[in-house]
Amino acid sequence: MANDFEARHAAIVEGRASDPERAVYQLRALEEQWAASFLGLSEGEALIAGVRRRVIEGIAEERVLSAIAHLEEALSQQWTLGTWSSGAGEGLASIAEVRRLQVALAWLHGARTDPEGPAHALSLIAQVLEDPNGQGGRYAAMLKELEQKLDGDSDDAA
Repeated sequence: MANDFEARHAAIVEGRASDPERAVYQLRALEEQWAASFLGLSEGEALIAGVRRRVIEGIAEERVLSAIAHLEEALSQQWTLGTWSSGAGEGLASIAEVRRLQVALAWLHGARTDPEGPAHALSLIAQVLEDPNGQGGRYAAMLKELEQKLDGDSDDAA
């Protein structure tokens, strides 16, 4: 599994000089797929729903951390794509993808066992919900659920 992703990643990076824009699009998609594979999501499963499901079921910390690394890279590539937006519609579509990735990352950071994980999750929740264009509104219920889970987890640790 990892070797296939590593080979695909290497091929994209190798071709980046000749077509950098295409490489960003390809890396963005690959990194999300790679994260999904660490989480054991089925092909075509919605990212946020799948991440939430896996966190609730319980998932090994090493898989969480690997998925975070790849989703963070996908997020970085998505921010790059957003800088190329030429109109309001493209910009809003790009930020919608940013918010989707941030919601998935919030759930994953909330599953970390170190103290920085929940703090980072709460920071991401705030970024999504405070989106100036209202892009985070569709995630409000799911993020409230995560906040309650984090609150309950901190009560359990105390």
